[in-house]
Amino acid sequence: MLSFHMTNSAKAIQIDCDEEGMGILLDALARVRTYGGHVHLCTPANGGHELSETTPFGQNPLGEVIITYVHE
Repeated sequence: MLSFHMTNSAKAIQIDCDEEGMGILLDALARVRTYGGHVHLCTPANGGHELSETTPFGQNPLGEVIITYVHE
């Protein structure tokens, strides 16, 4: 389980994950760090399989998260 949702009047993002979700997130970060560019994490409704359709608290999560590695 891995989900992202907005909190604090859209001033913060909360990430909820279990052990499998932590692995998905860490793998995505390692991939983008190694190869550069960006990765998309999506819910099944958005054509992916990395993100959960609901948060553990029954909220609607973000359907897509894009992680971009910006080289300084």
